[in-house]
Amino acid sequence: MDWAQALQQEAQSRVERLVELTVELVRIPSVSGSEEQVVKRVAEWGRSAGLDTRLIAPDLTQLREHPAFTPPAGEDYVGRDDVVVTVGRPDGPTLALYAHLDVVPVDPNTVWNYDPWGGDVVDGRIYGRGASDCKGGAAVAMVVCEILRDLAPPMRGSLQAQFVVEEEAGGNGTLAAIMAGVRADAMIQLEPTGTRSLIVSNRGAQFFRIRVPGVEGGVEYQHSLASAIDNAMVVVEAIRAYSLMREATIQHPLYSGLGGAETPMLGETIAPLAVCRFRAGEWPSTVPGEAVLEGTIECMPGESLGSVVSDFEAYLERVASQHPFLSTHPPVFERFGLMLEPAAIPVDSPIVTAISRASAQVLGYQPSVIGGGGSDLRLPVLYADCPTVLYGPSGGMIHSVDEYVEIDQLLRCLQVILATTCDWLVE
Repeated sequence: MDWAQALQQEAQSRVERLVELTVELVRIPSVSGSEEQVVKRVAEWGRSAGLDTRLIAPDLTQLREHPAFTPPAGEDYVGRDDVVVTVGRPDGPTLALYAHLDVVPVDPNTVWNYDPWGGDVVDGRIYGRGASDCKGGAAVAMVVCEILRDLAPPMRGSLQAQFVVEEEAGGNGTLAAIMAGVRADAMIQLEPTGTRSLIVSNRGAQFFRIRVPGVEGGVEYQHSLASAIDNAMVVVEAIRAYSLMREATIQHPLYSGLGGAETPMLGETIAPLAVCRFRAGEWPSTVPGEAVLEGTIECMPGESLGSVVSDFEAYLERVASQHPFLSTHPPVFERFGLMLEPAAIPVDSPIVTAISRASAQVLGYQPSVIGGGGSDLRLPVLYADCPTVLYGPSGGMIHSVDEYVEIDQLLRCLQVILATTCDWLVE
């Protein structure tokens, strides 16, 4: 039997199922830290489908001891389990599909044209928070499992579908699966890259906080006081200059082009660095004595995140040393919160070749192999010796108002994943 052709024919018949599952998942609010209900639903799906379904409860005590630990989104992980579903035989190679079940919050001050938790289907799109990032990807993984169950092709190994929590908050869900011994020979993280992009790396990232001093006093004395806001603006402008310098000097083959409609996850900046939060003052008529800046600095695969941040801190110290007030009242630099290590796999890795070949076969084109921003790709690569890529259905407005996933992208991604699975696992 031509299993490759059979799988593709089955994919075409499952569009309604893809839409049904995506809509159902979107309608379950699952902001990072509050994934209990969506975890329960996915676990119920796996069991009712007759699939080998395992729950992994992240252990906060163990996670804290791991170098890749990030501060959790919730107080604990009660009810917030990873769900791992397996199809096939236990011996032989394993291909893992991955989707995170958590989403970013919906800003109550924004106005959506569609209910962010409604899963509205309009003009070939499914709207809602997480539709693109990445409940559409989760639906693809679920349908792949259902098709393999229904057609039962002879397999020389197993397909593993990992549905994890807390990706948006730093990756402890993915890390928990690794620490529990979940392993695969390769992994496809179904993030919203679009089917014309295949991401094989992630940038490193570190949150930073800078406390900039000043002299507090009544606004009547403003001209004789060193306002923390004025001093902080010196630091902000210095950071802006440093960011432009990084942009002008960094070169990396995976980041040679800027993002666009076909690469929504790449963005417009090669190595982001910016202040994204600014707090100062306790009273509208009092010059503040301290300003607190918070932001992020990122680095490229091949760079040491620690060294990049240290160089950045040393630069800020030099800037402060040349300022009349800050030279004797230096800002305090602090690393905190999110810390993502950079990671990459070779562009000729077998999983990259397999997806590229599958795409050419079923879609008529090969995806561009590029680098990406911060993601959980780093964790299986660095801590599970698992070559990992990002490849999944895209739409638009990721993390934004009226987020959506394109139904055509759901089908295209399903087709490529099935062809890759056939290449990797079917005898």
